[in-house]
Amino acid sequence: MVDLTHIESEDESPDEPVQVFYVPDLRLVRQLAETASSVRERVFDLPESIPGVCLLNELAFSGLEGSGPQDFDLLAEGLKRCVEFDIFKTLVFPQRLADRSQEQICLARHRGELQVIHRKTAELLQNLSFRGFNFCAIFFIGKNNQQDYCRALSEASLLSLIPILFIVFDRESKAKLARRLDCIVAFDDQQQLITSYQRKGVRAVQVTRDFGLHTHSDEALTYISQLWEEHLQARPVSSSIGLKSALRLTRH
Repeated sequence: MVDLTHIESEDESPDEPVQVFYVPDLRLVRQLAETASSVRERVFDLPESIPGVCLLNELAFSGLEGSGPQDFDLLAEGLKRCVEFDIFKTLVFPQRLADRSQEQICLARHRGELQVIHRKTAELLQNLSFRGFNFCAIFFIGKNNQQDYCRALSEASLLSLIPILFIVFDRESKAKLARRLDCIVAFDDQQQLITSYQRKGVRAVQVTRDFGLHTHSDEALTYISQLWEEHLQARPVSSSIGLKSALRLTRH
């Protein structure tokens, strides 16, 4: 059985039951599907202005009673000043393209290929949770392929690492959504999209297989922390949605 870390709210009364969000201990995980117990998935369509769908892990949020296009403004406000990641070749690689010198965690098969995440990248995402950062993934896929891709994401239990995934149906919507969320930084592997982010006024960093989140995870965490501090000094965070990943951590 996977040993788990749990996060408990400090805001709850001692007499009230505390809802616990379990975070998997990645030291014991070989396939991310082993963490499925820490995911309760909800899927809904994004507003017409940003064609796409959203997958979120209900267990990672508090104070969110409903979700859908009508509640998108509430969700976006809660994610203000988040860190944003692309998925393909930024967080997740087909196994044949992954860095073989790095330890990997298996995800699911998509289009006949096993997808993996480097363990260092997965640990970076958990470190962001432990330190209370808001973060999400925004990625493009054609509308006709979304059901197959969403199925692979669900099978992989990726929501145990990233609490919210936005799938948009056109490339330009990635930068548009990142701007709407006031992201402090976006990580992507494509130069074209880096330029698109920058045109929208979003700071963006290009990653590669050889110089990416898995090879320089400590540097990435330091960089994100510096940007976060700059934004905290400029604009204190106020959130309509409390991410449980920002709450107190306890081990058992």
